[in-house]
Amino acid sequence: MQSPRRKDIRLKNYNYAKEGMYFITICTKNRKELLSFITFGSVKTDPYIKLSNIGKITEQNLIEIKQHFKAIKIHDYIIMPNHVHFIIEKISVGAGLDQPRIRISDVIGLFKSGVSRQLGYSIWQRNYYEHIIRNEKEYLEILEYIQNNPLKWKEDKYYKKEAF
Repeated sequence: MQSPRRKDIRLKNYNYAKEGMYFITICTKNRKELLSFITFGSVKTDPYIKLSNIGKITEQNLIEIKQHFKAIKIHDYIIMPNHVHFIIEKISVGAGLDQPRIRISDVIGLFKSGVSRQLGYSIWQRNYYEHIIRNEKEYLEILEYIQNNPLKWKEDKYYKKEAF
C-alpha cells in the first residue's frame, strides 16, 4: 500500500538559500506538551512560561544555531508547550566567510537533530511550517503574534484540551 503524499509547503521557484527572513513553527509529535507549561496569575494578562527540561534543551539548541551557521540570525522565539515559533534571518557575513548554500531546511534539520541527539529520541513531527517574511509590516505582525502567543494559548490551534 502506497503512503499518501505529503503536501509540499515550499514556495515554488523560491531560492531558500538566499538572504531573507522566515517565520518558522515546529511542532512536537502528536502535539504532546513536552516543552513548557503556561500558567496564569489572577489576572489573565501576564502568562508565565516555565520550560521543562526538554524545553531547556530546545532553547539551548535554538540559541546555538548561530554557532553552527554564521549566516543565520535568530530574531525572536517562543517555546510553547507543544511547539516552537521563531523568526530566522539568512544574512550575508562578508566575502570569503559567507555560507551561500545554506538552506533554511538545513538549519531546521540541524536544530531538530541536535535536540533529538541530546534526548536520545525525536520529539518532533516530520515537517515544519515556514512563512517567508516579505516586508517590515509582516515582520512586526509576526513578532507581535510570537510575543502574544502565551496569552492566547487556550485559543491556539496547537492547544490540545485533553491532558497527557
